[in-house]
Amino acid sequence: MAELEADLGSLLRSARPTCPLEEKAPDGSPRVPSLVSVWLISQVGRAVGRPKLVNLSKVRRDDLRSLAGVARVVHRALHPVSSEAKAS
Repeated sequence: MAELEADLGSLLRSARPTCPLEEKAPDGSPRVPSLVSVWLISQVGRAVGRPKLVNLSKVRRDDLRSLAGVARVVHRALHPVSSEAKAS
């Protein structure tokens, strides 16, 4: 997951070099505005051929406020846990 977070940070830096990533979120990762998080999620969705990668109304707001949170959202969307694994 750390690699995904780093990749999202690289994508953000290349697309928006002036976007500051020095401020830390409560989870210790760089804080990002929610709109930037939505953009990052849409870019990943476009890259994997799933334009609507996640239903944003079901995403916790806190997950949209940090790079680690966005990485968790993207990871869950790309690697859903099967119902069998949830039951065990």
